[in-house]
Amino acid sequence: ILQSISQKTVYYYFFLLKSIIYQLINRNIIFYYQLMWSYFIRFKGRTYTFSCYMSNSL
Repeated sequence: ILQSISQKTVYYYFFLLKSIIYQLINRNIIFYYQLMWSYFIRFKGRTYTFSCYMSNSL
């Protein structure tokens, strides 16, 4: 019984860590998207192809 409880807590902490990592990745994607958009406004055509390349590589 003790082993299954510890396994459940391990799964719970793993799930928690995974959700935190996903939240961080989503925030970073939004941040990078805003950064790309500001660069796009500054440099128009050249950065547009670069941001398209970045979004395709994701």
